[in-house]
Parts: sequence; C-alpha cells; structure tokens
Amino acid sequence: HGGFPANSMSAYAALTYCKWLYEKTGVFYRLPTEAEWEYAARAGGTEVYPFGKNAKELKNYAWYSENSTD
Repeated sequence: HGGFPANSMSAYAALTYCKWLYEKTGVFYRLPTEAEWEYAARAGGTEVYPFGKNAKELKNYAWYSENSTD
C-alpha cells in the first residue's frame, strides 16, 4: 500500500485525512490556504498570469473555448 496521492475527495475528507496523518506520524499537516494555492498557481509570479500580463499569450499556456475543439 502507499505511494499514491490522495485525490478526488471532499475538503472535509481531506481535513480528516490530515488529522489521521498527524495522529499516525506526530507531524502536523494541513490544506493550503486560498492565498497559498493562488501563489502556487501563479508559480510565484505577481502578474495577472504566471507568464506575464499579455492575455494574447494565454493560447500558448492553456486550453479554453477559443483554442480547443470542445
């Protein structure tokens, strides 16, 4: 067992898992805050997008309605 990430669970289940893990290991675990998620999503950058300010560059970094085939 083990070696696989925990995924596809509710926030409550994730918090419960963190509590269980703490009880097993004595190491405190928690979910990231909204600000921490935002920082990670921006790769530490401070611009509107992780790659800068230019929205025209978005097509090079993401799939969305205008550049995908649904």
